[in-house]
Amino acid sequence: KNTPNQLIPIGETGDLSVYFDGSILTVEAILSRNQITETRTDISSLKILWDGYLSVEIQSPFDTMTCGACGDNDGDATNDFVTRRSGIVDSPTAFLESWKIDRYGRCDDAEEPRTAQEICGEEYEAKVQECQELFENPMFGACGAHHDSSPFLEKCVYDECMGQMGVEELPPKCMAASAYAMRCGNKFWMSNDPNDFRVNNAMAGWEELVGCPDAEEKYQPILDTGCPQPDA
Repeated sequence: KNTPNQLIPIGETGDLSVYFDGSILTVEAILSRNQITETRTDISSLKILWDGYLSVEIQSPFDTMTCGACGDNDGDATNDFVTRRSGIVDSPTAFLESWKIDRYGRCDDAEEPRTAQEICGEEYEAKVQECQELFENPMFGACGAHHDSSPFLEKCVYDECMGQMGVEELPPKCMAASAYAMRCGNKFWMSNDPNDFRVNNAMAGWEELVGCPDAEEKYQPILDTGCPQPDA
């Protein structure tokens, strides 16, 4: 809370760091350093980006294998749901439940979520239209060629009907849109080609375009919904 927009190193080497820009928390771990010239060092790192609510994104070098809830980074999205006991499941709930750390048995087992139609009832069509209007803004449209917005749109409808967050400054539909904007604004591999590393169009200003709170307006409400914060 007291160090927004500052890189916070962890440990003596500085190979692990945390950065919070007011809406996205980024944890970066440096994997290797390669001295190219006296003035240039090539750094290979792994990053985890979390919006605090809907979306976790991992960025890693093309040839770096991952495991657990991060999948295996082999370029095949169909085999990522490998459980702790090496079984493959179709359900995201079952997959993540297998990787849950609960040494003291304090966490309830996760249940398969209800559908948006079940949650919304008669409001379903109206909420779908409301979220579609939000996601059809021009800045998101340019991103759609690379990143499917359907899962985020479905989450928008679901959360609107659930009344998630319960904080006026954090409208559920805007939090779903923020997760998609994070995906759109970050670098990504294209066609499993290590030489085709792309950056989408800049997402700065999308909030004003659709009437959602920006990072500055969300900053304190985000903190207030999480762990208790010191006053100073």
